[in-house]
Amino acid sequence: MWAAIFWAAYSNFTRAWAKGQNPTTLIFALDAIFFNAIWLLDLAPSYPWNTKGVLFAVGSALIMGAAYGMWTFGVQKGRIEIMSIMSYFTPVLSCIFASFLIGAKLTHEFWVGVSIVVLGSFICWAATREKHRSPN
Repeated sequence: MWAAIFWAAYSNFTRAWAKGQNPTTLIFALDAIFFNAIWLLDLAPSYPWNTKGVLFAVGSALIMGAAYGMWTFGVQKGRIEIMSIMSYFTPVLSCIFASFLIGAKLTHEFWVGVSIVVLGSFICWAATREKHRSPN
């Protein structure tokens, strides 16, 4: 729940907070400080280090950093309706990628859910287009 609230705040207030600059580096630096403090204070479980885990962590950090940077750029300078429509596909792509990574099967229920999300994104897109049409 808190993640959804903070994500909504980040997405809606980025333009005002950033004053034209991309705050992604600052946000990731604060995240690194926060999560390393949790680790150093031994508030989270520890796992043994291995090469595969380090590669996944570094690769994930690079991908997430790039994604946040592009999202912030899009929110500040792009068309927000396109950003919101495309954001509906992110969880779907994430699930598909994760299923390949861990070898899980995507069930019929998954694809029904995907269809509902896609339908919802098109409904949102249609609703935003109606507002911008001229009465000609």
